[in-house]
Amino acid sequence: MNSGNKSIVVSKKITLSIKPNNRGADLGNSLYAINWFDTKLGWLYKIYNMLAVGSVLKAGGRPFLKANTIRSISGDHTLNRDIILLVKYPSADSFLRMISKKYFQLISLLRRSAVKGFTFGFANKLSDNKWEKNDEESKYVTHHFQYQKLGLQEILDNLSLDESDTKIFFAGEVNSHIHFKNGNNEQQVPCIMDGLIIYQTKNINQLEEFLLSKEYQSNFSDNVTSSNIVEIKRVL
Repeated sequence: MNSGNKSIVVSKKITLSIKPNNRGADLGNSLYAINWFDTKLGWLYKIYNMLAVGSVLKAGGRPFLKANTIRSISGDHTLNRDIILLVKYPSADSFLRMISKKYFQLISLLRRSAVKGFTFGFANKLSDNKWEKNDEESKYVTHHFQYQKLGLQEILDNLSLDESDTKIFFAGEVNSHIHFKNGNNEQQVPCIMDGLIIYQTKNINQLEEFLLSKEYQSNFSDNVTSSNIVEIKRVL
């Protein structure tokens, strides 16, 4: 198990690192990058996307989901963002090699100008029970949260989900973060979630009733410090 920090020097002063949190992470295995952000300049973000996709694919990255927020359902609305993007990378090393390239650093300047409220974390996948086809009937809801004690696997084990019309598209627990060190100054890229569940449903009203029920909320009330549930529209 490769659970130590992974670092790469990108200039004389700057070092990028991926560091596991207290949940631990095998950085030699695949990781899901969770990007959760607002857009300032949509047109500029589209240009960045077109320029970045080749680098992502070359690094072995594969887009897993991209979606736009439609509406809030429950929770702390200040945690809302416009776009959620999940990308699967084969390892921490593959991601670090990608972002250390001069080309990627240059186009990342476009991203910084195009987005705001950017948050990022790496997660391991705990559940993936999606329908294979993204049909027009499917609706999607994301629930992300921070917790003190109870882990995501325990929450999943306690769910009494009717899977006839709803499945868990993705569930992951954030286990590592990106750090930038410039000289003696080190900063972590912000991340506002410990756990993420994305539901795929053919009955949005039934799912919303379930998510707002006391039975569902009781899984989070004692241990969760922040929680946000939103409906999203999948575009990828």
